[in-house]
Amino acid sequence: MNYFGKVLLALLFLSCEKDNDDSNIIPYANGTKSKVSGQVIEYGSNKPIPGAKVILQEGYISGSLLSGRTVWTAIDTFVADNDGKYQFEFFHKVDDSDRKELYAYKVYIEKDQYFPSLEKRAHKGMWTKNLNFVLDPYAWIKVHVKNVYSFDEKDYIWIGGGSNYYGKSVDTSEIQLEFGNRMSKLVWFVGHNKIETRFEDSIYVIARDTVPYEINY
Repeated sequence: MNYFGKVLLALLFLSCEKDNDDSNIIPYANGTKSKVSGQVIEYGSNKPIPGAKVILQEGYISGSLLSGRTVWTAIDTFVADNDGKYQFEFFHKVDDSDRKELYAYKVYIEKDQYFPSLEKRAHKGMWTKNLNFVLDPYAWIKVHVKNVYSFDEKDYIWIGGGSNYYGKSVDTSEIQLEFGNRMSKLVWFVGHNKIETRFEDSIYVIARDTVPYEINY
């Protein structure tokens, strides 16, 4: 990595995320302690997610500021309450040198049957900050495919995000994982007699539920 690449990498480490600005920062404690709190809700329903595992990580650039190697360590875990709320108060480390913001802190969320959250920067000095998270719930589509218009053994169907099936006697099912509480697009391609045809449909999938779908081709 060249010099300018290393500088850019270091600056990215030290900066806040684009969707995680400093607008809700207020001074806190005496310069050695920080606080971050927020709520975890479900996409689509906006319901709180109790029991979500909220993880606080501490990160620093190991070695030279320009080395570009960032080490992150989980330093605390909080289980969201019945309202999906969490809170951390922690002593943040201050670099011994004159370099500012060498240490950084971030939060991310894990919960069964939910896709992991994006990480959000939790600390940039002496302040308290509110970080809310929206988790995408799992949902499933159970696709049943059956070749009812068979031509020969070269017949096939390809399901986007799924499998390929060949032959005249296909009659099977598969389950696809989707983002819940939204419309999901299902795309498939069918081949008969050397002619391929594309199909698609939009299906509303409910959080933590399985929607059956039939494809006869």
